[in-house]
Amino acid sequence: MPNTLLTTSKLIPGTKVQVGQYVVQVDKFISEGGFAHVYLASLVSPAQVDGFPPSQNRFVLKRMAVPDKAGLVEVRREVDVMKQLRPHKHIVYFIEASASSIPESQAYEIFILMEWCPGGGIIDLLNSRLQNRLTESEILKIFSDTVAAVAHMHSQTPILIHRDLKVENILVSSPNLYKLCDFGSTTTPLPHPPQSSAEILALEADLNKHTTLQYRAPEMVDIWSRKGVTEKADIWALGVFLYKLCYYTTPFEAHGPMAIMNVQYQIPSYPAYSNSIKYLIGTMLQELAQSRPDIWEVHEHLCRLRGVTPSLRRPHRKQPPSNPAPAVSDPAASKSPSTHPSSKGNDLTSIVTIGAAPSAGALQNHKPEGIVPMRRGRPVVGNKSKPGAGSGSEGRPAAPTDNAFFQAAPPAPAPALKDMPPKKHSPPEESDLFAREAAAGFGDAFLSPSPQMPSFTKPEP
Repeated sequence: MPNTLLTTSKLIPGTKVQVGQYVVQVDKFISEGGFAHVYLASLVSPAQVDGFPPSQNRFVLKRMAVPDKAGLVEVRREVDVMKQLRPHKHIVYFIEASASSIPESQAYEIFILMEWCPGGGIIDLLNSRLQNRLTESEILKIFSDTVAAVAHMHSQTPILIHRDLKVENILVSSPNLYKLCDFGSTTTPLPHPPQSSAEILALEADLNKHTTLQYRAPEMVDIWSRKGVTEKADIWALGVFLYKLCYYTTPFEAHGPMAIMNVQYQIPSYPAYSNSIKYLIGTMLQELAQSRPDIWEVHEHLCRLRGVTPSLRRPHRKQPPSNPAPAVSDPAASKSPSTHPSSKGNDLTSIVTIGAAPSAGALQNHKPEGIVPMRRGRPVVGNKSKPGAGSGSEGRPAAPTDNAFFQAAPPAPAPALKDMPPKKHSPPEESDLFAREAAAGFGDAFLSPSPQMPSFTKPEP
């Protein structure tokens, strides 16, 4: 449900905002959704952000509004996840966050400062390549960087499940470098599946709020099966993601939940990619979670396809390994199958259409038949500015808003997060510094140790 507190009024260029120890100046509005406004901002002070070269002084400023302290705590969980995952080459870097209460209300305003990815989003790349479609090597590079980010999440203790992997949440940091963003749906597994009706209904509400239907695994669609949800749900979503990179649509777009539960989809004839990439899609789109590869097996498959040495190592945990997925077979040894795949067992011979990988020229010269990759969740862009350079949450629908919600209060520094270093400078005494005064009790909710993250359930082995 859209956040009705978010106002349609925006910070004007030149507005200065304090986020913890940093002061930034708004350069331009990038995009908006029901939960956030996203801006491009320049650093005012200090002179440099730790970990970034002095020449890099432009960052993304994400401005959020929540109606109450419960919403504030939920955002703080997202902040905690971003802090836990940094630094990683393929994850958008979190810099700082601050929050303050809105005068005469129970609402809170939150600012998150993070890395700017000037290349925009993958969805923009797809839209720019409608005629000249992505080559297989380009697709595998995007997918490889995404897998590396997910592997970092699945390496954490406890495991972190992203739950919202999709093209809208992958950004282009620089040519040939891609990064994962939007950790507002991230959770951890619980030791057993939901059993009671109350537990199942709670899980259903959680999934409806934090996941995207077209990327949900069968166990997330049919939660009354009581199979529980693990990190293998991310593997399924990666299968959908890889399919969309190839074909600019999701495999279950036309037929919805029933097609997901029965794993019924087709491989389009155009563009023509190798059997190996189709086979990899099929290994991830398995009905049973235990039949899907884990993220390190996906990585190994990818490395074989790309002809590189695997670089990721499985963490040592006291838990039984998942059932290994079948190795990617030699396409030349296969026979021409149907394009109507079956997920029963590990027999994936029916998912591929035999044929050698096309040349880049063949892909470029083939005319698409009215396919547009954007389906849903695209950021709303203001003033024709470039979308996708911030976090992934800007893709949610815009909300009806209260124009008075973001009116400036008397200047006062916003509270910094607890573990951030003390200020090494005095903020400039600018009359236009945008900040709010913290409300009584607010710091306890935002700065205290994070409560247990609401979790998916994990079936017992």
